[in-house]
Amino acid sequence: NFRGQVAKQLSAYAKIGKVIVDIYEKETERKVPDTPLMHFLQLAIEAIEISSDGLLSGLKEKYGAALGQDVALSQEVDQMIAKLKPRKATGPPLSDMFKTLFSGAV
Repeated sequence: NFRGQVAKQLSAYAKIGKVIVDIYEKETERKVPDTPLMHFLQLAIEAIEISSDGLLSGLKEKYGAALGQDVALSQEVDQMIAKLKPRKATGPPLSDMFKTLFSGAV
């Protein structure tokens, strides 16, 4: 499943993002800046790690003003949400199609 693979890759990247934040804090001996955008990024990493498109969408809405300052970041968030969001079924399951076909029903 392509979406499942993408979600696993994004989760792995999120773990790397957490490590980078940890390294930054250890090397600089200070916390990342306390700004709305940094709060969003830290929470977004958590949402991506657990493959939650709903949480990421909620964060985008809550931090919309901060994200509005960086259109490119906002667009990237939209792309990640699209990759995490499960596809909606486009038709009946294959088993239902076979049942209909072989039952003689039209």
